[in-house]
Amino acid sequence: MESANTGEEAIAKFHARPCDLVLLDLNMPAKDGWAAFEGISRLRPLVPVIVITARPHQYERAIGVGVDALMEKPLDLPLLLQCVRELLAESEAARLARLTAPNFATRYLDEPEEMRLARIAGQPAEFHYFPAQRVSKRWYQPHAPASNSAER
Repeated sequence: MESANTGEEAIAKFHARPCDLVLLDLNMPAKDGWAAFEGISRLRPLVPVIVITARPHQYERAIGVGVDALMEKPLDLPLLLQCVRELLAESEAARLARLTAPNFATRYLDEPEEMRLARIAGQPAEFHYFPAQRVSKRWYQPHAPASNSAER
């Protein structure tokens, strides 16, 4: 496992020691994540890449450049780890076929499973969104011990 603080450092480390999968944050100095993705993809076009970002509205760009998966922060670690396992288990031939398919789409790691399956199958789907009810947080504040007036 390698880590990098800048996009330039990510490209240099990948060049020196290619890895099996890249987790890439978009907010990096000295070349952002998109520039790092471009540099890494030039070195090894079929390396699986998961983009992680706090930036909104990055999905269309992720599809356009061929990112395998996109997750917006906050991270859903079980979902992220499942995606990592799936990408690492995929053969290079299967990955090439998936990336070059006419209906290729970046996997959006917050999308409901039903939507993902419908998209993969190329089927139209109808989904209904029911916003979650807001739950107020209750802060626990222990009660101060009752003062005994006789002690005063």
